[in-house]
Order: sequence, then C-alpha cells, then structure tokens
Amino acid sequence: MRWVHPDDLRTLAQLFRAGWCIGSRRVVLDGEIVAIGAGGQPDFVRLQNRIHRTRLTTALLRDVPVCLYLFDLLHLDGADLLTAPYLERREQLAVLGLEYGPIRVPEACTDLTRRRC
Repeated sequence: MRWVHPDDLRTLAQLFRAGWCIGSRRVVLDGEIVAIGAGGQPDFVRLQNRIHRTRLTTALLRDVPVCLYLFDLLHLDGADLLTAPYLERREQLAVLGLEYGPIRVPEACTDLTRRRC
C-alpha cells in the first residue's frame, strides 16, 4: 500500500467525495489513481503535474481529470478476503456498486495470453 501525503489528498479531493457510496461498509481496496490523457488513456506525467501542485485551479481540474480505478477487494467489514479466489473478490467488489463518477471498476483481466484486456 502506498502512503499518501496529506497535500496529495487535497489535490485529489474530488475522488474522496465519492466515499459516500461505500456507506457504513469497511473496505480495503486495491486501485490506482490515474490522470486521463489524450484518447482517454492513463497518463502518468499528467498525474505528476497535478499531484505536485499546491493550488488547484478550475482550469487544472478541467484539463487534468483524475479517476480512481479499483481492481480488487482485499477486506470487507473486517473479513480478510485475500485467500478467496480473485474472481470471487471481483464479484463482491462489483456488488458494492462503487462505480460512480470518477470511480471506475474496469473489467477483470484473467487471460494472461492476451496482449490487451
């Protein structure tokens, strides 16, 4: 798990406002915050430019949108799910209904022979 500096949280506040969708559930999620670049693809350089700002402008929020991609559900309401099969954890993640606005739950990729999922 990556430690997040409090200043970074301020620049990513739009993602954490969506926390209401979890309700009273206690979860540990695996995911990644990404900035969306041209063509809708993740762009790490754009994310770095946004995170290291001390002040967010309306233009920066508009020009460098961020999303939280959730990939796995590791703990749910105190239960450790790490020994459960990945696809079961993904099903439980989907049931939580967290996909809203900038929070995305992409399709699970389990076919490692494919170049793209």
